[in-house]
Amino acid sequence: WDNEFEKLLKSISELEKKTGKTTGYKTPAKPKKVTKSALKKLKAFRKNIINQTKTNVKHTTSPNVGANYSSSGAKNNTKKQTKMQKEWAKQEKNLRRRIKNLTDKGYDVTGIKIPEKPLIITKKRISQLTELTRKKLLEQATYTLPSGEVISGLEYDKQLRSERAKKSAEERKLKKLADEYNFDEVVNKDGKYYGITDDFYVDIETGEAIPKEPKWYDDAFFDSWADKVIDNFKIVLDERLYYTKGNKGFAEIRSHIDVILEILDDLERTHTKEVLANMIMLAQTDGLQLTYEVIYGGQGLRFMSDFLKYFDVAKDKMREYENLFEQAGWNEY
Repeated sequence: WDNEFEKLLKSISELEKKTGKTTGYKTPAKPKKVTKSALKKLKAFRKNIINQTKTNVKHTTSPNVGANYSSSGAKNNTKKQTKMQKEWAKQEKNLRRRIKNLTDKGYDVTGIKIPEKPLIITKKRISQLTELTRKKLLEQATYTLPSGEVISGLEYDKQLRSERAKKSAEERKLKKLADEYNFDEVVNKDGKYYGITDDFYVDIETGEAIPKEPKWYDDAFFDSWADKVIDNFKIVLDERLYYTKGNKGFAEIRSHIDVILEILDDLERTHTKEVLANMIMLAQTDGLQLTYEVIYGGQGLRFMSDFLKYFDVAKDKMREYENLFEQAGWNEY
């Protein structure tokens, strides 16, 4: 019995090293005289460890989100995710997508801190994800200018808005000159304005006519037509925001416009800028315009819902967009 008792103790020790003490009780010590009763108790103790180890393995949750599958492919009985766990996963996925969009635009996002998943998920902890708006993400991001200077992402975003505002002013001036001098179109090259005819570029100031060869107008001056369409769409958004500045609803309007800009960036990444530009033009032809009511009258959600119908947007992607709408306070049509 002594030898058998020693073997059992050794076996129990090995089990405890591999699995930890799962019984909560201290391993029985070897008595001075090993009896049949002591041997029986030790066997029962070892059996208890083995049984509890099997139970723990059976109920261990997979580290992956969703169902846990064994190596044979059979589905194990795992604990389902709670509502809060699902909401955390949804918000975290949405946040990482938005950060990826900034990366694709050239921003350095290493300074953006994503909250770690807590052991106990509450509404307050989830709000740490939802409160990271586009503005807050840009504040934490940086952008490297062609000169090598590194500026904050928010400062670079302001520069882009300023550039679009200048383009908008230039577009208005070109249209005014075209109407005034009876040209279909007027362009600006090197600070001079030219009216376009079938064969010539006519200097507005001097009346000098320049033959259309070489085609500096087509190849060297304008951005691609797609860039122009998308920029003009964003310019309208910037102008709407500018006229709201200083008013009571400025913060809310800005959050709405930021959502539209985020979705435009995402659509350009998942489709192409040519497809995005085509859909913008088609929507405008169908009468879908960024009117006063859309921006200020609470019809932003209806506008974006109608606008997204022009794209082949997957259901999970649409849910991400709807989540952005909710964060911006767009809950009503």
